[in-house]
Amino acid sequence: MMAPGNTTILAAIWKGSSNHRHRCKVIVAICLWLIMASVSGEGEDWSKCPRECRCKWISGKRTAECQNNRLSSLPKFPMPDKIQVLHMNGNPLSMLPDKAFVKTGLINVQKAYLSNCSLTEVHPGAFSELVILIELDLSNNELKSLHPGTFEGNIRIRKLWLTNNPIRSLPRAFIFPDMPHLRILDLSHGFLTRLGRSLFSRLQYLEVLHLNHNRFHRLDKRAFIPVKSLQSRTLQG
Repeated sequence: MMAPGNTTILAAIWKGSSNHRHRCKVIVAICLWLIMASVSGEGEDWSKCPRECRCKWISGKRTAECQNNRLSSLPKFPMPDKIQVLHMNGNPLSMLPDKAFVKTGLINVQKAYLSNCSLTEVHPGAFSELVILIELDLSNNELKSLHPGTFEGNIRIRKLWLTNNPIRSLPRAFIFPDMPHLRILDLSHGFLTRLGRSLFSRLQYLEVLHLNHNRFHRLDKRAFIPVKSLQSRTLQG
């Protein structure tokens, strides 16, 4: 919002503009001033952060570091749509409800780190509408399964970590959704005993798959046929 003093100054400049050309120049100057004021205001809002977090620029990204602060839910930011990287590692979240990120305004998160958060349940719509999410870390939690529909719409994910979760089996209806940019998927150090034939059928561009340190009795090799770009697959351990 423009301060009253600034409004008076601009009004005076406008009244003192006697011809059309000069007034056009004044309009351009006012527009530029408003843009600069808007950018300045954005910077002030960005500096405000919940007391449990530290918000700062890291590697060119607006980053919120909220790890190890006993948070039981995602924090509320004054301008949540500006947050690009969210570190939540080590907080007792327990579960992620439907539209967990959207409901808190974190709609432009590109990287979300939720390791060691005691997660036992992730609603299939927890990450819905995060269309520019490229990295998601759910490692070292207590997830025993994944619901069908989880990760649906997260089409730009490149790296997905699910390592060190006690996942024993995935429902027959569960299929990793279409994620054409996914290159690394880590399902290692779990309790998996089998893989559904269609589990990876939509991950044709996957390059690295970690499945080591699970409890497989046998593997249906047909599960890997659709993954035509696979370059590295770890199974032993």
